[in-house]
Amino acid sequence: MKKSMLISISILLVSGLSSCNKSDKKVRQEDGYCFSQKSYGSNVVSLNDKAMSILHLEMMSIAKDTQKTRSILSLLDSAIAIDSTYYIAYCNKASLLFELNRTQDALQCMKLITDQCEDYAEGNMMIGIFYEILGETGEAHVHYTRSLRTYQKRNRIKNKLLNRQNEVFLYFMLDEKDSVTYIINNLNSEFPFEERSINEFKNEIKLYNKKAFIKSIIGAGKI
Repeated sequence: MKKSMLISISILLVSGLSSCNKSDKKVRQEDGYCFSQKSYGSNVVSLNDKAMSILHLEMMSIAKDTQKTRSILSLLDSAIAIDSTYYIAYCNKASLLFELNRTQDALQCMKLITDQCEDYAEGNMMIGIFYEILGETGEAHVHYTRSLRTYQKRNRIKNKLLNRQNEVFLYFMLDEKDSVTYIINNLNSEFPFEERSINEFKNEIKLYNKKAFIKSIIGAGKI
């Protein structure tokens, strides 16, 4: 499956989020989470789930079947039209567009949700990766930095290992190796009861290479 690494990233991003309050204005919250808990209507969730069911069942042939692709995108668009704050539909749509080599469209899709909140760390990280793939390193770094600042804001209020791990990833993408080393060296003292997770993370970091990461996303074959 093409570019499966980015899909894994998007799943991670979605899993760490909560929903967005409806607003015509950009939202900022002091705790660094611009999305607050909210229950979604069953019709919105159903549309998204139906789209993902089709995608998962037909992944190997979806690129050759434009009708199925249109159906999936239509379902996701319908979910977004009902609730423009339903971030999961945006992430799923952006991931599919990226799989179909429509990186610019995927980028614009994610911008629709980050425009509602500049402090959307996960969305800005994903946008940064899209810009990186498009060769626009300067814009990528703008969004990595924006995402990084939000994770730092979150940790000032409540320190979490996942946020620190995301900081490390972003520092890697920003080519700030000294910051990466500093955070990694202090993880055990910051999170003394999460030794196993920290050791696993450190082993993964040893294998990380930015150029190889981007290359693997771009050239992993086609679905």
